[in-house]
Amino acid sequence: MRDELVAVWPQFEEALELIFQRSPMNMKTYMQYTTMIYRYCTETYQLGFRAGDNVMDRVQEDLISVREFIAVKVDVVTKNCHKSDGQDLLKYLNNEWELFEISSSLFDAVFGNFNRHSNEVNTGKTDSLTRNLCMEVWKENLFDVLEEKIIGAALHLIHQERTGTSMINNRDISDFVVCLKKLPVKFPESDIKKDKTEDQKLKFYKESFESLFLKTTEEFYKKEVEDFMKNNGDVKDYMKNVEMRLTEEDVRVQLVLFGCTRRPLLDCLEKIMIIDQIDFIQSHFEQLLDEKSDEDLSRMFRLCSRIRDGLVFLRTALESHVVKEGLGTLERVAEEAFNDPKIYVSKLLEVHGRYSSLIRASFFTDSTFLKALDNAAINFINKNAVTMKGRQHSTFKSAELIARYCDLQFRKNTKMPDEIEMEKMQKQVIIILRYLEDKDVFLKIYTRIFSKRLINELSASDEAETSFIAKLTALCGYEYTSRLSKMFQDIQVSRDLSMDFKEKSSTNKSIDFNAQILSSGSWTRFPEFSLMLPQPLYSTIGAFIMYYNSKHNGRRLTWAYPQSRGEVTAFMGKKYVFTVTTPQMCVLLQFNNRTSYSVYSIKEATEMSKENTLTIIGSLVKTHVLKSNKELVKDAVPFDATITLNAAYTNKKVRVDLSRMPMKANSEKVAEESTHLLDLERKHVVEACIVRIMKMRKQMMHQDLVSEVVTQLTSRFQPKVGLIKKSIGTLIEKEYLKRSDKKYDLYEYLV
Repeated sequence: MRDELVAVWPQFEEALELIFQRSPMNMKTYMQYTTMIYRYCTETYQLGFRAGDNVMDRVQEDLISVREFIAVKVDVVTKNCHKSDGQDLLKYLNNEWELFEISSSLFDAVFGNFNRHSNEVNTGKTDSLTRNLCMEVWKENLFDVLEEKIIGAALHLIHQERTGTSMINNRDISDFVVCLKKLPVKFPESDIKKDKTEDQKLKFYKESFESLFLKTTEEFYKKEVEDFMKNNGDVKDYMKNVEMRLTEEDVRVQLVLFGCTRRPLLDCLEKIMIIDQIDFIQSHFEQLLDEKSDEDLSRMFRLCSRIRDGLVFLRTALESHVVKEGLGTLERVAEEAFNDPKIYVSKLLEVHGRYSSLIRASFFTDSTFLKALDNAAINFINKNAVTMKGRQHSTFKSAELIARYCDLQFRKNTKMPDEIEMEKMQKQVIIILRYLEDKDVFLKIYTRIFSKRLINELSASDEAETSFIAKLTALCGYEYTSRLSKMFQDIQVSRDLSMDFKEKSSTNKSIDFNAQILSSGSWTRFPEFSLMLPQPLYSTIGAFIMYYNSKHNGRRLTWAYPQSRGEVTAFMGKKYVFTVTTPQMCVLLQFNNRTSYSVYSIKEATEMSKENTLTIIGSLVKTHVLKSNKELVKDAVPFDATITLNAAYTNKKVRVDLSRMPMKANSEKVAEESTHLLDLERKHVVEACIVRIMKMRKQMMHQDLVSEVVTQLTSRFQPKVGLIKKSIGTLIEKEYLKRSDKKYDLYEYLV
């Protein structure tokens, strides 16, 4: 001890005793000791500094005596710690540490002048020399001596909590961990004067506690997993336990450890409990799908999403399962669904809805799982037991049944859905159409039945029709639905024309006449049909033609008689109102003059062709309104038959629809012709698409051109690569394109 310090040491010792015994100290005493330290430092160190002495050496030499005093106090705590174990040890240690921190702060305040003189010499150093002195003594005299015992006690408490053998107070561990952060660590000389980063402050915590904590954690959970596997535990229980353990450890970090431990700890757990057991977990995925155990599926998703590429297997397995489930569901109802669009579409929606809701609820609407569902839906919607049931042309069966389902929903019937149900139905149909590859086939079939619905005024709601067209436009583009929009517009315009004509016409008011003006570019071309109209109807039509020509000069109207409908009143024992086609009306009106005719006489009177005459009369004979003296041949009367009015006709209904004539045709021939026309139409669409692309790009590689064509036409149909290649060859022959002289697979557009 230096001579200067010997003289004042009794006062120093008195101050230190008060500080480390935490005895009450009033302001007067505090100022007395502070002033004493100030004078000592000023007189001793300032004079030494002027004399050229090393002041820092003097400060350090004086603090050795102070250090020895503090060490005696800490040794007492160390001795008492030897007597305790486990939670009692941590409780005692934390309590003593809290008191020691209070003493250290007071010591730092009273002896602060040592810091000032130290910092004047070590410019840039902001650490408190006196406080560090206290921390060093605590570390060297207590922690370094008892490190294994203290750390072991903390880890043992954590082990007890994990096993559930006893309840512990997390505060004991958290207070101890906070203590570790405050203990000093030796840094390289270059870092001494710098402010410590958060990682540097936690260096001692990581070295002394975190590494051992992670090691014991690994050992504990490895044994737990091994014991579970030895007992052949259920995967559901295993996943619940893993999720519970992950949550427990995460909470433990938040409550008692530092945040830097969270990631290494979770990495350790995920490695042991998920990565190493991934085959065991994922092998039960399909079983859980079959059991519809959505909660466990969600748990599996959450666990697998924690690891790299953990969801790849689940996505692939889900896609395969959905395809299998979809194909199986349709195979079970193939017989009934082949001709029942309601059953077919309801089963498609059932499968898609089940797994769509599963992905939302259990897989958190993960985009990659939605993509897997999309791929699966494309698979089983376009090719299944129903589509494969028919002949070769039934590859388009899915499109046909969906179109017929739409027709059933939009038609007038006794069980029409309300506005909300209709909107829901339309959205469901659009979902299915997203996956349909042959959207052009759907459009062709839907356009045909849509036209029938409009012509026969069978639509349940104009708003529903326009809403569905708008949804189709959003899905496939304006070009896809432009024809449907024009058809609907024609009907709207026709209604206005008919109303205006009735108001301005002075013709026979007994005939309620309505005309539908269908533009030839949008509607199916109807075959020509020669017919001699009754005089009242002929006059009304003539008046309408004159009215229409006054509105639209230069347009020619062609009347589609078989598609026209009308009502005639008949008195056959009682009054009936028959809904008939115009040709049927002309035949029935002949019987106002007499009750019996030859087929030839009717043909001459109506000026219909022979084939049409036989078919029209056959339809009336089949409904028993007329009678024939000869049997029908394929729903047509023989040409030499005699036709009479059936005076004994009876029907429970007063209003009877006779207009639904079954027009027989060779179904195989029709299907073959339809397929041929569709192939031809697709070829033209592909060629037009290629020309459009090349006109914009001028030059393009073969593979890029094929990819671009597929991308652009997917919204209408899935073009085959062979068809694209063939179309390119055709366009080269027609001199729209040519192969580049430099590269064989490079195409150039010819202006």
